[in-house]
Amino acid sequence: MDYLARANICLKGAGRLGFGEDLESLEAKLEVAQIQKGILDVLENRLRNLSGTTTPAFDHTLSNELKKVQDGITRLNAQLFSNSEVSRF
Repeated sequence: MDYLARANICLKGAGRLGFGEDLESLEAKLEVAQIQKGILDVLENRLRNLSGTTTPAFDHTLSNELKKVQDGITRLNAQLFSNSEVSRF
């Protein structure tokens, strides 16, 4: 996200050189990155809560939810999604 923010600043500084379309694209990616970071924070908190859950018999539902959260974190860390893709999280 830091790299996108820095690139955004650079393109804004070069705005008079015809980079307007690139700037819009970069700003959209930065917005998605911020949304993804928010979702990632929520999933990481959920993972901590689930991991701290101790039950006498580890419930199958809890195990499935833990796996879904871990998979979501992996997917979010793997790529920058589009606006429509990130809304499915």
